[in-house]
Amino acid sequence: MKHIKLKIVFTVWLSVFLLLAVCEMILVFLVPHHYKKEAYTALQSELSYAGALNDYLLGDSEDFPEYAEESMSGDVLFFPYEPDAPANGFPENSSGGFQFNQPKPDKNREEHEIISYIEKNSVTENTVCEYKTKTGKYVFAKYTEYMPDEGYQVYIMYINLNRILNYTKSINYILLFFFAAVSSVMSVPGYILAKKIELSQETQRRFFQNTSHELKTPLMTVQGYAEGIQTGVTEPKQAAEVILQESDRMAQIVNELLSLSKIDLHSLKPVMTRTDIREVLYDSIRTCEPLMKQRGINIVPILPESPVYINGDEDMLERVFTNILSNAVRHCKTEVKITCTPYSRFVMIKFHDDGDGIAENDLPHIFERFYTGENGSTGLGLSLARELVKLHGGTITAYNDNGAVFAVKFLKN
Repeated sequence: MKHIKLKIVFTVWLSVFLLLAVCEMILVFLVPHHYKKEAYTALQSELSYAGALNDYLLGDSEDFPEYAEESMSGDVLFFPYEPDAPANGFPENSSGGFQFNQPKPDKNREEHEIISYIEKNSVTENTVCEYKTKTGKYVFAKYTEYMPDEGYQVYIMYINLNRILNYTKSINYILLFFFAAVSSVMSVPGYILAKKIELSQETQRRFFQNTSHELKTPLMTVQGYAEGIQTGVTEPKQAAEVILQESDRMAQIVNELLSLSKIDLHSLKPVMTRTDIREVLYDSIRTCEPLMKQRGINIVPILPESPVYINGDEDMLERVFTNILSNAVRHCKTEVKITCTPYSRFVMIKFHDDGDGIAENDLPHIFERFYTGENGSTGLGLSLARELVKLHGGTITAYNDNGAVFAVKFLKN
């Protein structure tokens, strides 16, 4: 999969953008529409109550009306509408009338804007209207109220939705900033995750390539000697030895691959028992004896006289030590020294060969899968050793000290 980092980051931003678009739609369209509908309902309820109250005061109804408060009734504002009175600061115009589109000193801007609209548009009573200006969005109605001592009085009731709209805009800006911050923050782990996925895919690709290569080489050797036997070119006994040798090599590769696969799937579980680490080391030395004799190498074990116990799986530990020891035998000149040093809480096992050491370029990578380096083998043995050591809660390191040194540390039992 190419450009997976860009795809994941793009997906993160697209997801956040779509979520932001939904929130924007709710805040910009649905919320104002909802409050506008609520405002209409509240004013209609107030008009119904005012009409019922007038009927009661005029004697047309015997029941005192019950006030039914709507969700926005508390936001309804009232002020008297007096077009025929020169009071309250309405100035007289040249024709003797009054200029209702002029602001009264005792009226605020909202009331003045509503009065101006009513005078210009001849708004009828008991009708809920809507009026939008630069400073407000009003839902209002004109109605007449009867007062026993004063008679009839015209009033204006209104709700200014601009306060709610401004509040919605503020929330909108906050959400915009929040989603931008979330997108930026989520992009970082998304990018890191994508990088890990790409690395995993590249590792998997190299894994299959290297596996094919490692298995192809012994298979071609086996095939070549088998054809040699068939055609009579190769002596059967010599060919059989080579075929057996290459078959063992293929079996080792397959076993190591299976073990690594089980470790990746967390299905390889060590059977922990109280184990004397010295016995495991002696078993590993015996396993490597054929290779030692073939190369003329001496193995010098320097082990304590008393048992050194750890909690571990004997078969896995033997495999760890055998892989490290066989690697040391292949790269040493004459001798491999094994030391086992117990401390108060842990034990340190070192494999020190007298070879040329590990190349500086190879040192950081020798535990990577299929990394062979200079004169390497399959590149699986040390990788498997590291994974098995981890399963035991231990550590394994490598460095140079007049040859290569592999140090394995386990907690004591």
